[in-house]
Amino acid sequence: IIYYVFNFLNNLVYLKNSFSLVYKLFYTMNITHYFLGGYQMYSFLLSGYSVTDAPSLQIFSFAHNNLIPISDLHTVNPSFACYSAPFIFTLSEQEHQAQIQMYKWHHNQLSFLDEVHFNGGGLCHLSYSLKHHTLFGACYQTGHIFSIGVLNEKFAPLKNLIALPALLQDDLSRAHCAQMDAHETFLYATNIHTDTIYCYQVRNDMLIPNVNFPSLQLTSGNGPRHILFHPTLPIGYVITEYSNKIFVLQQNSSTGTLQIIQEISTLPTSYYGKSYCSNFIITPNHKYLLAANRGHNSLTHFEIQPDGSLKYLDRYPCGGIWPRHINCTHDGAFLMVCNQYSNDLCIFKMDATTGVVNEQVTQISFPNPSFILEI
Repeated sequence: IIYYVFNFLNNLVYLKNSFSLVYKLFYTMNITHYFLGGYQMYSFLLSGYSVTDAPSLQIFSFAHNNLIPISDLHTVNPSFACYSAPFIFTLSEQEHQAQIQMYKWHHNQLSFLDEVHFNGGGLCHLSYSLKHHTLFGACYQTGHIFSIGVLNEKFAPLKNLIALPALLQDDLSRAHCAQMDAHETFLYATNIHTDTIYCYQVRNDMLIPNVNFPSLQLTSGNGPRHILFHPTLPIGYVITEYSNKIFVLQQNSSTGTLQIIQEISTLPTSYYGKSYCSNFIITPNHKYLLAANRGHNSLTHFEIQPDGSLKYLDRYPCGGIWPRHINCTHDGAFLMVCNQYSNDLCIFKMDATTGVVNEQVTQISFPNPSFILEI
């Protein structure tokens, strides 16, 4: 009996591995959709903080509520990435060094292109400007932001390495985000430690301080973590890690000036526990905003009003513990949540029209997930 049971289990493993190999072949040949009954197929990049004997970055196909691994990498702490077809840019979040990588995702194959090292430490954010063919980023440990050109599938020489001003009391600076506005005219950098948002113009891949509007100062203790801009309205949004708020900012598209028009909490008034906002997204129809709460372990749903301000609608469970990063598919059909402390990726159905988060459709284990993106 033991022999037959063992033989049966061994055959199951063989069949599973064989299916995976066949699926990868079909996926690479772009014929998988013929076998999925017309279901939409997506590709996801998932990454996190590396652990021994496990990929720190994987690419999955997702269809019919199933995730199938297609490609994986063993790199050091790729905690954040960005994508501009066909390029994938990743970082290695390490102390006392800065390291970025460039890959090409083409015909469902991942190919390494280039890597650059420079001074800095604690790289935590990347963004790419197609208009300027430039990659921007932020170093949390050293308080630097940088810009580097991309030319002929290679990195150009580093153009900028700017140390954001430190807090006088402790001489610390903590850059956390470097993001362009919707028109890719101005770059805004958040300093989570000094509660400051800096503004730069981009000229010939170079970051130039904006003399018309050097910075916006928030009240102490907010901790601005990320900034994003509405695709069609002259509005920016800042999510704060320490005060669990979203600041709605009116932007002057000519001068880059930001003016606070609203601040709204992501947490219920009855909650007194510890929680720290992580990131947020605007839905593909530009009508809703979803924010992630680490600690409260929830997702907060806002409706974007005609003037860009936010109206609270609902909160949803994140499916795990410590939602470090969220994103949605290009059609707004699915929401992906990286739960760092429960070591999993959860995928939920989402109403593309209303932004409502519906039932969870799948969940997979992944060590220390910190970033998810459709590619």
